[in-house]
Amino acid sequence: MYPVTRHSSRLALRELTTDDVDAVHAIYGDPEVTEHLSFTPRTRDEAGGIVARGIAAATAIPRQEYVLAVVTQGDDGDLGRRREWLSHPPVAPALRRRVGPVLLRSGSGSR
Repeated sequence: MYPVTRHSSRLALRELTTDDVDAVHAIYGDPEVTEHLSFTPRTRDEAGGIVARGIAAATAIPRQEYVLAVVTQGDDGDLGRRREWLSHPPVAPALRRRVGPVLLRSGSGSR
């Protein structure tokens, strides 16, 4: 399915765009966010690669990976990313989520 867009009263999920590199870098480049993850903070170039791979995955046929931006309604600021992988035959998708530092500190990223 492309493009993915989902909205609630508070949040929206949408496809990544090249304009999201700085927002992804703000998450992946923050030592506090990555402190308990399996990798060290990423550079802006590495964040650009993450975005580029997400964009490429969005148009793959069949689509096996969903890398989506999570934004607050009425706001262009990314809160985080959501990633799902689908396998064939279908099994429960593996799901990973990264949240931005502001949500992480407020406790909202735990829901």
